Amino acid sequence: MAEIDLAFNLATRPGVPIKEVFRQGVEAYHQWGHPEDWRYLHQGGPTGYASREFLANLDSAGNVQCHQAFAWNPSLQGLKSEDTLLVTEHGPEFLTHTGEWEYIQIERNGHLYFRPDILQR
Repeated sequence: MAEIDLAFNLATRPGVPIKEVFRQGVEAYHQWGHPEDWRYLHQGGPTGYASREFLANLDSAGNVQCHQAFAWNPSLQGLKSEDTLLVTEHGPEFLTHTGEWEYIQIERNGHLYFRPDILQR
């Protein structure tokens, strides 16, 4: 789940078409063995004044803008990950990271990312 979550977030870069971000997220579902799970719940999109300005999909118009906020929420059956990020020139700035959750560390291109782990009570 964390790998799919990170795929959406890292694809959200200035100038990238939103439908391309979505496509990369769908590809991550395939890569991690869950090719149809993206169809069960909306995956999120740009956020701001509304919970989502619109729900992104494979046909979404527009490009990601620098300093734009996105909230992606990939899900598998029984699991959901959701985070809000600010798009910067240097990569995503995760706005909802508190440090109070259990996190998985994932390394990509020399950078270490902390993504939420599954809560177990």
